[in-house]
Amino acid sequence: MDPLVSDEHGAKPRRKLILIVEGDFLARWTAAEYLRETGFDVIEAVNSAEAVAALRAGSAFDAVFGDLTSMSDIAGPELLDWLEKRPALPVILVADSSGHSPTQPAMQKRSSIAKPYAMNEVEQRLHALWDAR
Repeated sequence: MDPLVSDEHGAKPRRKLILIVEGDFLARWTAAEYLRETGFDVIEAVNSAEAVAALRAGSAFDAVFGDLTSMSDIAGPELLDWLEKRPALPVILVADSSGHSPTQPAMQKRSSIAKPYAMNEVEQRLHALWDAR
C-alpha cells in the first residue's frame, strides 16, 4: 500500500500527511515514528489547541488520528466541530479503556479503535478509509 498521493492537477506525488492528536508523549512518539517509518508525513499535536492551530495553518491533511482524552481541553469542541464539518476527511478516534466515545453524532460515524491497539492496525484502518473513498 503506497502512502503517496497526487494532487488533482497531477503534480508530483507527495507523502500522505497525518495529524496525530495525543497527549501522552510515549503514545504520540510511538505512533508518529511508526507512521514516518512506513512512509507518511506526520504533524504531532499534544492537545486540541495545537491540533486546531495545525489545521488553521492550512496543511492538507489526509487523515487525523486522535485520542479523545487529548481532545478534552478547552479547544476540544472547536476541533471536533472542525472535523464534523469535513466528513470526507478520514478520522480514527482512540477510545480509552473506560469506553469514552464521541458524543457528536457526526463523530460517532468515524472510525474508532480501543486501547491498547497495534500501530499496524491503525495503518491498515487508514488504508481502508482511503480505499473506501
